[in-house]
Amino acid sequence: MSPVDFESEAPWENPVRRLLKEGKPAVGVTITVPSVEIAAQAANMGFDFLWIEMEHSPTTLETLRNMVLATRGL
Repeated sequence: MSPVDFESEAPWENPVRRLLKEGKPAVGVTITVPSVEIAAQAANMGFDFLWIEMEHSPTTLETLRNMVLATRGL
């Protein structure tokens, strides 16, 4: 495995911010249930972002972690 050359890689750009800077809408979905399956499905539905609601739902940090990993296919 070769070392990563951080100097030559372009910095990550937030796609939602890019859309908003271009004057385009950013469409997302709010997930209000602590479900890895729903997070994974929502990630594959073409939304620009997912908002995982934790203030009004019983989502733990461990479940949040698993939900985020599921959205990345992990």
